[in-house]
Amino acid sequence: MQVPETTMAQWSFIHRAFYTFFPVAVIPRFLSIFFKLEVHNRHYLNRFPEGTPIIFCINHRSHLDGFIAASAVVVPRGPRTRIALMGAGNIMQENWFFRLAPHVGAFPIYPKKPELALNYAAKLLKQGIGIIIAPQGKRIVGTPYHDYFNLIKEGKTGVGRLVLALNGRVPVIPTYIHGAAEALSRGKIIPTFNSYISVSFGPPIYWHKYVRKNGWNDTDPVFFSTAREITDEIMVRIRDQMIIQEKSFFTILEHILGTTVDKITIPSNKTDAFNKLLFKLIRVPPWELQQIISSELLEKLD
Repeated sequence: MQVPETTMAQWSFIHRAFYTFFPVAVIPRFLSIFFKLEVHNRHYLNRFPEGTPIIFCINHRSHLDGFIAASAVVVPRGPRTRIALMGAGNIMQENWFFRLAPHVGAFPIYPKKPELALNYAAKLLKQGIGIIIAPQGKRIVGTPYHDYFNLIKEGKTGVGRLVLALNGRVPVIPTYIHGAAEALSRGKIIPTFNSYISVSFGPPIYWHKYVRKNGWNDTDPVFFSTAREITDEIMVRIRDQMIIQEKSFFTILEHILGTTVDKITIPSNKTDAFNKLLFKLIRVPPWELQQIISSELLEKLD
């Protein structure tokens, strides 16, 4: 991420060291050492090398999400050496740890004044810098079962507005993160080390149909409704990646309940027990779920 030379000159040595080395040399390796981090479909990243604008849209369940996604995008896993993270401004102010986030390429967005962050993100994209955005805007407690129904409805229109600000000329890669909440859930300070985490990139979404000769302006009567269309499509595509990556989760859940996920109905007096099952199931690593499916153990679940 580029900053003015005058600003860099005013920074302390520690600040400059954080900015230069942590996003590429420290954070990705930290995650690799302390978590089982796996990246799927990284070939999509090769279409957008350093210097090309790209937005990565992620699901959001943990404070780790942005760092996890960044670690999958930058070298040695991805083609980039710089990536910017859009994060909640109140968290950066209130949490001592996340006060360091701006030193590694993060920038705040505030619900009451989102235009400041969106304008800044647009400038970065025009410089060819990639952006990581969580369209849900806040951490959502849940499991893949909850995401199956809710994810497509939870996106905020900020990313759609950003796409229109670039006149539809910036692709979006829908990205699904598995296991971040289990590694660092809400209310936790210390993560559960050695947790399995995966990042799955989906096919890039292009917005050619939204390109206008004279660009877009937020005073246009259809600007915000179009931003909503774009955001909704992104959320559907993130959910598509979720369904692919959580196939074993859904297979076992459907086997236990004897019906497809979209037809599951739970009596009100069974809701707590059902949620306990969901959160217990999501904590089982995918390879263990697959072993259950491919063995006689699945029959024993009856």
